[in-house]
Amino acid sequence: MGNRCTSGSAAVACFAGSKEKKVDTVVVDNNDGTYLLRMRSKYSGTFDVHVAIDGLDVIGSPIPMRLLSQNPDLTQTQLEGEGLQKATAGNSTKFFLGFRDQYGNAADPGSTMVLGMALVRQLEDSTQGKNSSKAEKAAMAERWRQEPPHQYELIADKEFDDKLEVRYTPTLAGNLELYLWILRPENKAMGGAGRELLHSTFFLVQCAAGKAHTGGSSVKGFTRLEVVTDSRGKAPSGSKTATTSATPKRSPARDQKSSYEDSVDVYAGEPILVRPRIRDRLGNPTAAPDGTLSVHLELPDGTKEEMKLVTTIRSGLTNYEIRYEPRRTGKYQMHVNLKDAPIEGSPVRFECIPNYPDVAKSRYILPTDTPALLSHKDYYITVITCDRCGNQLDHGGASVSGRLQSANLPPQQSVMLDCVDLEDGTYQLKINLQSASDLKVIITIDKDRQGEGGGEFPPIPMTFVNLEALNKKAAKQAKQEAMKEQAASEGRFWSMGTSGGDEEITLTPGLPSSLKEVLLPQDDSMGSTTPKSAHDSMENPLSAGDSAGKANAKLKKAGEGIVQGFGSTDGRRGKVSGVAIVSDAATSAAKETATKDVKATEGSASGANTKIKKAGEAVLQGFGSSDSRREKVTAVAIVADAAKEKSSKLKGQASASDVRAADSEKR
Repeated sequence: MGNRCTSGSAAVACFAGSKEKKVDTVVVDNNDGTYLLRMRSKYSGTFDVHVAIDGLDVIGSPIPMRLLSQNPDLTQTQLEGEGLQKATAGNSTKFFLGFRDQYGNAADPGSTMVLGMALVRQLEDSTQGKNSSKAEKAAMAERWRQEPPHQYELIADKEFDDKLEVRYTPTLAGNLELYLWILRPENKAMGGAGRELLHSTFFLVQCAAGKAHTGGSSVKGFTRLEVVTDSRGKAPSGSKTATTSATPKRSPARDQKSSYEDSVDVYAGEPILVRPRIRDRLGNPTAAPDGTLSVHLELPDGTKEEMKLVTTIRSGLTNYEIRYEPRRTGKYQMHVNLKDAPIEGSPVRFECIPNYPDVAKSRYILPTDTPALLSHKDYYITVITCDRCGNQLDHGGASVSGRLQSANLPPQQSVMLDCVDLEDGTYQLKINLQSASDLKVIITIDKDRQGEGGGEFPPIPMTFVNLEALNKKAAKQAKQEAMKEQAASEGRFWSMGTSGGDEEITLTPGLPSSLKEVLLPQDDSMGSTTPKSAHDSMENPLSAGDSAGKANAKLKKAGEGIVQGFGSTDGRRGKVSGVAIVSDAATSAAKETATKDVKATEGSASGANTKIKKAGEAVLQGFGSSDSRREKVTAVAIVADAAKEKSSKLKGQASASDVRAADSEKR
């Protein structure tokens, strides 16, 4: 009827499970019409529970029932999935987790037990573990207990109700140790010490880095490589120690601002290294895809230069390096771009400053005094110091000295020169000679750095003269030039001789003896009587008794002799002067012949003029039509001018002779 019973003793029975998974049941009669059903089993899962009275199922029987264990045995925990073996930094991965009790049944740890996980770099990958002792390594093996919990997401597996899906995203790349633990409520106060491993040890996860990312990549300045040079000026391989010297390498003004190490200064000719660190967006080392990493350098003049990247792989990691040796002073900027975008720290800025002075690149400026350097006068030699790259130094402090070297230095003359440091990279050496002298100046820069840029310039020859002697020489030269001009205007020749040890010029009306034999060799065709000397023949080539034809022949021979004396290839100035002299003598002789015996020259000035003209033509023909040396052309002009001048004078003299002859005939 459906009325509730108020007394017990009914035949109530309960059973569940199967032969394979038996469930023990117990029915307790409460003697008030209600019964307590107790069930216990070694197996978990879903079972059909039958409740019957007098062998018949009550309404609603059987009913499904799920049995779960609340006492998981952590050593029996089941773990599987790709996330326990490999992953990629920044990408989500997963694995499956199943709790089991001591019988292997699915177990529910309950809400009071906390699941935790930690990712730690493997000990061999840790720089701290490579050189550690066994005790230190044992301590580091427990470091997972102090690691902060890594975030994860727990999802119930819909397909397998006894498993849980665990999702996590690693942030570290490399070989990682994955630790999973349970923290029970009663152990929370113990912190890391209360953590219980779900597995006997960790899982080794090979986590790859993500893609190269500008946000995670960076470049931190540059590294200087200071190189020591040996006695030959060469750098030993691998040397990184700076040269020591008393000479300041850096200007005091720069040292006041900051130390060299804290500045962006780089000495000219000394290399630097720039190392871009390519990372994924989480900061893990990774490699840049080919062609995505580029570096260019902006030079002080604004031009750009593509830089070469050197790639190396060490311990499985890709490293990048740019080596550069600035040689020109000024400010530089090195731009490092990943996928055409600058990485953090780019551009790298540095300034190239002058290095130690180098005598091979330094220079000097000598005094220039006209016409000569004088004794008893102050002169200055300016030394401009430059480094081995040719950059002029911008500060002083170098050890610059100068000394004199000569076998005839004046008495009491100081050998060492006074030096003034102008503190701008230039130096002045003062030199004052006590008397005239030929000497050499030796200039030294940083003698203590022999073989490293220090040393001596090649000896510098210099000559100093006395002012009085210089003036005397100038006066003498002026006098000689005046006498030369006088000789030219008077149709005479000059020769250099000595008198009292001094050179003097002597003017002579005749032909120099050195040219007589060459220009006018003796020739019987000049006359029936052999002249006493070539000089005599030159002075009087025509005689008063010569007929016009004979006089003309002699003049022609004289011209041919001049030409033969020159030779076809000789054009020295001395012989040119000889041409003028001979032509002068020839015209003078023609003049005498015309005045003494007009009839002998056909009785008129035109006859003498003809003879002179022919003499000039003979000389001209003797030169040859293809020879155009300046000296010989000048000689032709002289002969022509002389002929013209003498012709004019002869005309006047001939006219006078005609008058006198007419008067004589009248008388």
